[in-house]
Amino acid sequence: MRLTHCQPHRSPLDTYPDQGLTALQNLSRAALWEVHDSPAIAHEGGRGHAALGYAYDSADSDPLQSALRRISPSHARLTVSHLHLLDVRWTAHPVPDGGVRWEMTWEPLAALPLGKP
Repeated sequence: MRLTHCQPHRSPLDTYPDQGLTALQNLSRAALWEVHDSPAIAHEGGRGHAALGYAYDSADSDPLQSALRRISPSHARLTVSHLHLLDVRWTAHPVPDGGVRWEMTWEPLAALPLGKP
């Protein structure tokens, strides 16, 4: 899978309450650190979210935000049934204007089922 963008502009939906997702994230990290060196997990992960879009440059997010505000109810339950382990890499590519275009690639490593069998 590949996602390319110049700036980290995104339209996220944050998870709330996020205690369960944060606990799953922390347990997953601890398990990975048991079998790999800590550099294997170079990113903090940040707050749980679903990114609705990424942009190459500045963009007007009003149409998207307006559409989201019209959704009722304004929340939904999220059930996590599998934990997907990915090898994620960021590569910087210079662009003619002197900036950088970032390319994000990932390779699926495993999908672990969660919950009772």
